Amino acid sequence: MDFVLYILKVNLSLVILYGFYSLLFRQDTFFKLKRIILLSVFLVSLIYPFIDIASTNGVIREAIETGAIPVYTLPEFIVSESGHTNYAFMPNVPEILLTVYLVGVTLLLCWMFIQLGSICLSIRRTEIIRIFNRKIYKSEGLKTPYSFFKWILIDPDRYSETELKEIILHEETHVRQWHSLDMFFSELICILCWFNPFVWLIKREIRINLEYLADRRVLDSGCEATHYQFHLLRLSYHKAAAQLTNNFNVSPLKKRILMMNKKQTSGVGIVKYILFIPIVGILVLSGNCMQAKAGNTSPDAKNSDSSEMLHSSFNTIDEIERDKKESITKDSVDIYPHVENMPQFPGGQRELMKWLGENIKYPDEAATEGIQGIIVARFVVNSDGSISGIEILRKLHPSLDAEAIRVIKEMPKWEPGTNKDGVAVAVYYALPIRFMLSE
Repeated sequence: MDFVLYILKVNLSLVILYGFYSLLFRQDTFFKLKRIILLSVFLVSLIYPFIDIASTNGVIREAIETGAIPVYTLPEFIVSESGHTNYAFMPNVPEILLTVYLVGVTLLLCWMFIQLGSICLSIRRTEIIRIFNRKIYKSEGLKTPYSFFKWILIDPDRYSETELKEIILHEETHVRQWHSLDMFFSELICILCWFNPFVWLIKREIRINLEYLADRRVLDSGCEATHYQFHLLRLSYHKAAAQLTNNFNVSPLKKRILMMNKKQTSGVGIVKYILFIPIVGILVLSGNCMQAKAGNTSPDAKNSDSSEMLHSSFNTIDEIERDKKESITKDSVDIYPHVENMPQFPGGQRELMKWLGENIKYPDEAATEGIQGIIVARFVVNSDGSISGIEILRKLHPSLDAEAIRVIKEMPKWEPGTNKDGVAVAVYYALPIRFMLSE
């Protein structure tokens, strides 16, 4: 699957599922269920783009196959009698955006490793002691107690016995329920989708919900609520040690205090959590249907130059035959409108546009007669990369039609397309060519 398409699907899913979470579950006091839902938002978003219902469900597959699935159409190429356009030299905006994305991922990964290194260094400098029969890592001068997986770091000399009990109960909850795993996982997703503001909102919800769980454990143990809340406020001015850790005084404290004092959600409200299942089902189904209907716009990243994808002339597609099935049989050979990994011209679509510009000519006859317009040619890239089956779907003038056929015949071998099993197959392509006089 195209990595760019995958990332877009993941982020779209994150936006949709976060919207449902905010609408249905955000204000509930079912903290354990909310933890499951929040983690499921990440997991479903990562997995659902790989789910192909159409290949496993015959009924849905038949419905998709009988729909209008257009042959994959290359970007429109413009030819003038004075020469071709400088299409091949247009700025590759998607490549620039991809570079920016990868730079962001790299920087955030580096920052995460710096945080991990800082945490490990802090743990190495601690002294192991026991408080209330619990192993604690004493860190002198540490202003903000925190936990990271099995480690609880605290400077016990800064707190009274009651405060120590509250802090250790709180952090022990994080340790026993593996809350650091949630934070680490959400950090990785934020790195992968750093440009999406909703992923940071989900991470914030995960963090605050973990604090709700720990606060509930402290209060259920018998600690006095007012004292505990004032204790939190007293520590609120200290900066958190690291974003990967579970900190005792994590903000926003106002939300935590309000949630502690909030009336418990009615048990009947638990029923609505079942709605998450059909929501996911609708998301997966709609994703499959959109992929089937728009599959021609999502070839494998290595097989296309994204900048050309943005310049595809979709207005010409409406003028060619669209009612093609998923597999078209011709001379006992299956020819596909689109496959998992689309065929690639040597060097990509930018090189294809460059090659066309160097080889296609505006016929003198058509130029003299003032003939201009669009031709749509269709051809087959065979499983060995050769070109065959050239047809003119939209004709314009005999000389122009003949020139389009000639130049397509002379194309060098392509890298063949492959299906999801990695088997090379024949694939249809359509190429719109606009012959345009300078004046």
